[in-house]
Amino acid sequence: MTKKFIFLFPYVFTESDFYRYEIDKLNETKNFKVEVHELSHILNKKNFNNLWHKNNKVFKNHIKFKDLNKWKSYLKKQKDKVIIYSAISITNFKSLLVYMIIKKMKYDLIVSVSEDVATFKDRSNIFQKLILRKPNLNQIFFHLIRSFAILIVKFLKFEKVINLYINKSYIKFTSKKNLYIKIFSDDASKCLIDKSKIIKSKNIATYLDTPGPYFGDDYMESGKSINLTKTDINEYYNQLKHLFFQIKKKLNFEVVVIPHPKNKGKINPYLKNFKTDHRINAAQKNIKKSKLVISKGSTAIAYAVYYKKPAILIYSNILKDFRLQYDLKTQSQTTGSKVINISNNLNFLSKKILRVNKKKYENYKYKYMINNKNRKNNPNYQIIKNLINKL
Repeated sequence: MTKKFIFLFPYVFTESDFYRYEIDKLNETKNFKVEVHELSHILNKKNFNNLWHKNNKVFKNHIKFKDLNKWKSYLKKQKDKVIIYSAISITNFKSLLVYMIIKKMKYDLIVSVSEDVATFKDRSNIFQKLILRKPNLNQIFFHLIRSFAILIVKFLKFEKVINLYINKSYIKFTSKKNLYIKIFSDDASKCLIDKSKIIKSKNIATYLDTPGPYFGDDYMESGKSINLTKTDINEYYNQLKHLFFQIKKKLNFEVVVIPHPKNKGKINPYLKNFKTDHRINAAQKNIKKSKLVISKGSTAIAYAVYYKKPAILIYSNILKDFRLQYDLKTQSQTTGSKVINISNNLNFLSKKILRVNKKKYENYKYKYMINNKNRKNNPNYQIIKNLINKL
């Protein structure tokens, strides 16, 4: 019996995702078939899906489903041995139904059960969270449904679950048979695939942009409303550009802007006068030759750690984002990188920000990126390929 590897994706599947999850590499194999099932139209609201720049078919076997019953019918027609790798988080009842279908079909299920970036662990109780975060009713409703759906999924018992983990893993689903496979973070795996030599650093600073505040951000999925005025947004980008000018003035580094993957191809008018690299692998390629990395909480800070590049973590009072503030603080503690509030006076900027805490970088690398120091350096697609061949 031939095998079919199906990658389930909850958002608009783009060329960046094709590259990020190494589907491009897996698709080259002759031992099994590869398909991507995009369920964004089933799982998300239209306004959230509209945040993505394009919704084109990425490759031949990229299939978009708009109806859960049609997706279920498609699976029933399969004559191959189906193995599903799901990137879908339990966020609503429709995502729960997806996993109920997988369980009923008795498919082998592959899931990722590790963190690949340092984030704040909120230990406060529900009342403290409500006071600190001040969520709107849509967000409260979203998280209540999410919590209930997660509770229900714990009672589902799958046939076989293959848990991919970096270091510390957690139980995501119960099953008759649980397997644990060591992998790398997505970014670390890309570094392993890249065999090109590390060239001498140039006088550039790579800025890892996030969608907001000009574009809508990921938190819109939970019902978050955009509470910044046009004046606020103008002021934020004035602060950001002032940072870039200070970096040029004091360090003589030109800033290269790397748009967030969902905004590849979109023009941010506030940053149009800065060099912008829209390539799929722009973050890795630029950080590899940079002398400084500027991040606002991006997972791509992993490239700075891997290539031992100094990084700064930026925040602005304009954003009023509780979660971002604490995530940046956590990333600062784990990497040794300095948090800079761009709302403050930036005259203190100096070459001191170019220092790297090598010990913290090394600890971060082996906690969030690479499983251990003695394993074979096979990138993720090779690990998954070998796994599927054995199932």
